[in-house]
Amino acid sequence: MGAQATRLSDVKVKAAKPKEKDYILTDGDGLQMRVRANGSKLWNFNYIHPTTKKRINMGLGTFPEVSLAQARKRTVEARELVAQGLDPKAKRDEDRQTLRATTEDLAAKRSEILELAKSLFTSVNLDQAKAITSFLLVKGHPAYPVYSGFSFDIQAHGKRWILMGSSSD
Repeated sequence: MGAQATRLSDVKVKAAKPKEKDYILTDGDGLQMRVRANGSKLWNFNYIHPTTKKRINMGLGTFPEVSLAQARKRTVEARELVAQGLDPKAKRDEDRQTLRATTEDLAAKRSEILELAKSLFTSVNLDQAKAITSFLLVKGHPAYPVYSGFSFDIQAHGKRWILMGSSSD
């Protein structure tokens, strides 16, 4: 059985000062903090790749943005993936790519909705409207950013139009 690593504490993490060369503080279970010579502190998860059996470092974030407790939680999540035979770094990259694609798709939908609204508004002579109220991107909705809602309340020529709609995947 390997040597037992001394667990890090918040005090030890905060007290870590830069040295002439980078150095590593270990917490156990693959969690490490790299203290750089420039003073930055980086959390890493060091693990053995499930397929290639090579040692890999996966960045978990920087201190103090990511606390010791958060880094430990991320390490546990990554270790669970390794136990299932999955590469946590590849899974993270795949999740980021999916989010990026979803964001681009939503931007295209929003653009399409705004183009349709613009053509409609042109036909009702918005330049003569008394009041226009617009609401886009309902951030409080539990499904945001997958769901975006919009509404327009237009008053022009003694008439009132209320347009409401939504876009979701």
